[in-house]
Amino acid sequence: VCMFQLVVSNNVLKIYLSPLNIRYQTLRNEVGCQTLAASLDDYTRELELAGFKIVAATDKSDDWMSYTKRRVENMESKRSEIAPIIGEDVYDRLLRFYSTVADLYQGKNLGGLEVFAQKPLGW
Repeated sequence: VCMFQLVVSNNVLKIYLSPLNIRYQTLRNEVGCQTLAASLDDYTRELELAGFKIVAATDKSDDWMSYTKRRVENMESKRSEIAPIIGEDVYDRLLRFYSTVADLYQGKNLGGLEVFAQKPLGW
């Protein structure tokens, strides 16, 4: 049987955020996340409703929290190398984006997931 395979890494909300909440507005306006699954379970349930069989689903929140923090530290430490190449304005915007994402992970507002799913072709 031929199978369509899907491997995805994505963000999910870790807590409910009201549209009036500043973190919600940050996700929407600064990070570009208009909508996110409310949890790993919601994310996998949506895939199952679309006909996928979940082979593996892993909460990667702790890994991504560490990664996003290191990414900011790395970016800050290489300002003198990166900013002249991409421009100060672009560097500042990219650092703000990276910092915002890291803050959302550190505050446990965002979580990360990895999902491996399969779907027989023709379904």
